[in-house]
Amino acid sequence: MRAMRPALITVVLGFFTSFAQSIPNINGTWTGTSSFGNGERQMSIDLVMQLQKDGDHLTGSISPAGNDKVRLEISNGKFDGNSVTFDLIEPARPDVKMSIKGRIDNGRAEGDFSALGNRGVTVDGKGSGPFTGTEMTLEWSAIRGDKSEMKGKLHFTRKTE
Repeated sequence: MRAMRPALITVVLGFFTSFAQSIPNINGTWTGTSSFGNGERQMSIDLVMQLQKDGDHLTGSISPAGNDKVRLEISNGKFDGNSVTFDLIEPARPDVKMSIKGRIDNGRAEGDFSALGNRGVTVDGKGSGPFTGTEMTLEWSAIRGDKSEMKGKLHFTRKTE
């Protein structure tokens, strides 16, 4: 599972870049599936995300479905108009961190991220796609410090009660 932590952090980009829009209610549970990898190897993972937006602050977490032990926490989450910035950290490993800057305009989310993962591996990337407030499908790409490329697709749906 340790090998998946940088990938888990990376796949999160698409969803979090979509938060910037002033959406009446993003709070709650989001479920999704992410496919990711390089040209030779593709993987898929089911994800569960908990979100809480309070004014201009964002908190929450994301983890693989059924495995809360590999949870990433949102820290330093802040909205400014239709832009958002935040960090994702693994509480048990504060050296595993991703910083994200994103925005949404006219139902389209986009953003950039920079991550420091296991064993000092860096990843820089970007993502974009449509976002309705209750559903989204985003595509992202990234380059690791060793110049290897990764790509993925992320689909999330917010559970309604």
